[in-house]
Amino acid sequence: MAMLVMPALRNPPASGDLAWIELTPADDSTLLVAVMYQDSVSVSGTLRRGGPWHGDYYCEEGWLKVRDARIPQTWDAEMKDGEFFPRRHLFWVAPNKAGALVARLQFIDFEEFGLWCGDGCKGFPIPGTFEYRETWSLAEAYDPDLPAPIARQREAERQEGVAALEAAKRDRRYQEVQLLENGPPDPELETVRRRALLSLPEGVLLRGVSRHTNRFHLSVEFEAMYQLENFLERLGGSGPVDELGIAPLFRGKTTKGTWVDVVYVRYGTGIR
Repeated sequence: MAMLVMPALRNPPASGDLAWIELTPADDSTLLVAVMYQDSVSVSGTLRRGGPWHGDYYCEEGWLKVRDARIPQTWDAEMKDGEFFPRRHLFWVAPNKAGALVARLQFIDFEEFGLWCGDGCKGFPIPGTFEYRETWSLAEAYDPDLPAPIARQREAERQEGVAALEAAKRDRRYQEVQLLENGPPDPELETVRRRALLSLPEGVLLRGVSRHTNRFHLSVEFEAMYQLENFLERLGGSGPVDELGIAPLFRGKTTKGTWVDVVYVRYGTGIR
């Protein structure tokens, strides 16, 4: 929703970047919009009340409606086909009985009588040719005692991954492959892995741990650089650390847009 009402303020790198949004009436003609992101950055803006053909939004039949001029064409490709091409949009939002926000994004196609008068001209819609498609979404009510929905989703996915890995480790074939590829178990490596897992901030994935001479390399995946900084800070307090840093030449991006990097750590003697 924030992308619909404030597309010029910030372009989130991923849908999960948003933590929460807040709509507050300032007066009868102004709506304040505040957006908080996962990295604790907040932005705000205002929408001016108008009507179907002017202003930023208007109210009708219990719905707050955002005009076409405020709505980006981000989702048009998902709707158009050989028989339907979105020419106009309308965004509706209203609270339900549970306090959540119900949103409806409507795509409108029609035939038109075209005019030529140079660049920027639009034709006249022909009555009786209008077609509509729409998509619905739900934003749950804000609860200060609960993490953001995307954070809970990520944690559930992480737990599923951990459970799948633990189940795989009990499989005899997995154990034989690990022994063939990595040799006998390394108790110190497992200790480092455990410390790294306990140091992971929300949204950071530990991809692997390996030994390199007298220090360990930790491969991590994350969405924003502040998460890597948080991981380094936490890892620095995970034991008697003699050396800690980011290994050069490993940083890159995955096909889904997340970052990958390698952190090195060397603990004091007697890792347990």
